[in-house]
Amino acid sequence: MKDWEYSNFTKEASMFGGPAKFIATIKEEAEKAGIEKGLVIGLSAGVLVTSVSVTAYKKTKSLLAKRKQEKKLAKEAEEQLMQELHDMDENPDDTIQ
Repeated sequence: MKDWEYSNFTKEASMFGGPAKFIATIKEEAEKAGIEKGLVIGLSAGVLVTSVSVTAYKKTKSLLAKRKQEKKLAKEAEEQLMQELHDMDENPDDTIQ
């Protein structure tokens, strides 16, 4: 006897407790597969965003540290200049003519 698609369907459906349960099982499995695929995509996007964020954080931290160092050097230079000007005011004979 030839296997008919309908007969195969009814045989498998009966193994799951009928057509409604068979279709429900197919839907559940498809949803699980979709959720798993969605999780993989979501996690991949999350990893990418986290990676970009960490890189941006490190770069920003580095730039802020550099800027802080530059401000410190500028402050020291300003203080040194002010001290030299103050010293020149106190000892006008030491100035170059």
